[in-house]
Amino acid sequence: MSKFLNPYNFIRCPPRTPGDKNFGDNRPLGHERLHPNRVSGTVDVRIEARTPLLVPDSEYEADNNHITKKVRVDDKGYPLIPPSSVKGALRSAFEIITNSRMGVPRQKTREDLRHAKNIDQLSAADHVFGWVSDSGRGQKHSSWAGQISIGPVTALDSARVEAEVRTLSELLSPQPRNMKKGWYGDKEAPTSRKVYHHHESQPANEKPKQTKTNQSFTGTVAAGSSFKFRISLRNVSEVHFGALLYLLTLDDGYYLHLGGAKPLGYGSIRLEVAGSQVATNSQWQHSFEELTPITYANNEALHMFRGKFESAVKATHWGDKVLLQFKAAAKPYAEEIHYPDRKGHEPKNLPRLSDSPPVLTSRGGEHGSGNRKQH
Repeated sequence: MSKFLNPYNFIRCPPRTPGDKNFGDNRPLGHERLHPNRVSGTVDVRIEARTPLLVPDSEYEADNNHITKKVRVDDKGYPLIPPSSVKGALRSAFEIITNSRMGVPRQKTREDLRHAKNIDQLSAADHVFGWVSDSGRGQKHSSWAGQISIGPVTALDSARVEAEVRTLSELLSPQPRNMKKGWYGDKEAPTSRKVYHHHESQPANEKPKQTKTNQSFTGTVAAGSSFKFRISLRNVSEVHFGALLYLLTLDDGYYLHLGGAKPLGYGSIRLEVAGSQVATNSQWQHSFEELTPITYANNEALHMFRGKFESAVKATHWGDKVLLQFKAAAKPYAEEIHYPDRKGHEPKNLPRLSDSPPVLTSRGGEHGSGNRKQH
């Protein structure tokens, strides 16, 4: 009986320290002025798709309850990626490496991981990417815009649409009979984050039967496609800026996820900094007062900011354990990966990442659970 690797695992969340100035819960500083010990400016970023991307149009066609979606393209036929999808991908990874509260409300989790109830409880990811109260009306402060914004995502010449129709395998929620303590169990999910394995090989177009529980796509963003976008920052702390740079400068062979069908191997991307116009707020203030040119952070200075983040992480009670687990999740697995839905297959007893450290070069990672809907 052959063995396979489930497409997901869990990254355990260490207990959070609410008062920690970098990774705890704090009220954000306002945007009415430039605050000291913060950075502002813009960072230009390049995206490269390692595997095909599924970022479809919101419109779809239904035939016998089977949904078919198409890729969005511009007037020249280049694929379009919404800035919100990029922001969501960055936020998901940022929540992990900063041990932040979960941006999506969940009922079954620790109190210190739940979606912030008020503006005084904002975690690092809430500060940087924004927050909206679950309570809505009745609060004096029911939302926070965040400290960064993502500009339009522009396709480069290498970007193209693969027109082949792809019907995805059905993606179901995990069944109790398949749960194995230590790698896929309900006791881990409330205090862990879900992540998906990156696949070593390109996803195959197996063309399963079209049903009401799976979906088809008339086009995908081809592997090798490249895009660019700009991140605008205002009043970002130096440590949080370093965390963002950590994600934008992952080592070769490590990836983030963007778009849908991650369990099937879609959506592995690399990001890299293509340019920056970032300076500390004190430099901006001096430039405004003296009417002198601003000196932007060079590559050495950007590396320094990233180093500040890594040092701040190591100074916490959880150390760099989460970073090691994050990097394990960011590296592709050269094994057969699929859900336990094939006869004659058994899942491997996947060890916790903390019990079996990955082979690393200079950064970190970890894993998550299944979902009922298409991913």
